Amino acid sequence: MGGLNAPVHLVGHSLGGTVAVRVALGQPDRVASLTLIEPVLLSLLEEIEDPARVAYLDLAHAMMVLVQFGDRERAARLFMDYWVGPGALDGMDGATREYIVRTIDRVADDWFGISMEAPGALAATDLADPAAVSMPALLLCGEQTKPSTRRITEVLRESLPEAEYGEIPGAGHLSPTTHSAQVNELISEFIERQAAADA
Repeated sequence: MGGLNAPVHLVGHSLGGTVAVRVALGQPDRVASLTLIEPVLLSLLEEIEDPARVAYLDLAHAMMVLVQFGDRERAARLFMDYWVGPGALDGMDGATREYIVRTIDRVADDWFGISMEAPGALAATDLADPAAVSMPALLLCGEQTKPSTRRITEVLRESLPEAEYGEIPGAGHLSPTTHSAQVNELISEFIERQAAADA
């Protein structure tokens, strides 16, 4: 963002949503608005010991072990089954499947960074301070998403009471891919309103 002169409208999905939150907290004057689509801020669930954290912790543990012992394909299969559905990896074209298997180590590494035990882990109190997240915010969630990401969205709504909320009918965690038209329309409408208000 160093080369941009004006504040930006920041949009982040899943792990990208966690990055967007970090940017908004670290450089709030550079962010005109913040749109979060099911950010995997799983430290928030660990902090409050929410039962929805258990399935993700089980997945993270299994993936870390599998990657450690070199079984990347099984780790990739578990990951895709969790987020997309059973058999998702096998249903992809060869090049995409090979890429996911080859890079699954990075995904396993991500689990470390979003843990409550990680240095500088985000807590609900970090977001609840009005001075920390003062820009307009939009939270989007798929109607059929995982319990963990739905609960994270609920915690965010509690921490950011001024944030707008939208739910994507029939969508899961990958709504920007599976329901792109609906997601893009909600984001565009939100950003256009913020831009008009700032004009």
